[in-house]
Amino acid sequence: RESPLRRALSSCQRRPPCRMAVDESAANESCVGPSSEGAGKASSCEGCPNQQACAAGAGRAVDPDLEVIAQRLAGVKRKLLVLSGKGGVGKSTMTAQLGFALAARGLRVGLLDVD
Repeated sequence: RESPLRRALSSCQRRPPCRMAVDESAANESCVGPSSEGAGKASSCEGCPNQQACAAGAGRAVDPDLEVIAQRLAGVKRKLLVLSGKGGVGKSTMTAQLGFALAARGLRVGLLDVD
């Protein structure tokens, strides 16, 4: 049976490719997006620090680490994601408490905070 992560990665490869990071926080307000065909070429890209990287296709490049990550996580039976689109709502606290509760039940727990 295929793992959810492997399913997500394979579906990611069927859709437009997963993008490598371009510093979107430094992008112009009217940015067309680093994965857009017009990235780095649109008039709204003028003066953006990412313009050269976007024009070269860095935002459309497939992240080479995806396969390595999938291989390393293949032995992890269950993965939980605690997610919110807003900061300061207690994601880390909730994650830690969930980890403690699962460990108290005798389960092996590992946490990764990518914030």
